[in-house]
Amino acid sequence: MTHTITHWCGGRSRAGTSSRSGEVSNPATGEATARVALSSADEKASLFGDTRAYGEESVPCP
Repeated sequence: MTHTITHWCGGRSRAGTSSRSGEVSNPATGEATARVALSSADEKASLFGDTRAYGEESVPCP
């Protein structure tokens, strides 16, 4: 694996505070190419506030 993909919000990269991440792989080869930072519920709430009106897949970024 080569790098970690951070959060992108408001036109800039933001490092996550959660220690969780997921593997990104090339679907053609199955090779792991990166890690992607996963956010915690606290991170999501601090960036977006109450997102229940938007649904999980379409949260606007401040």
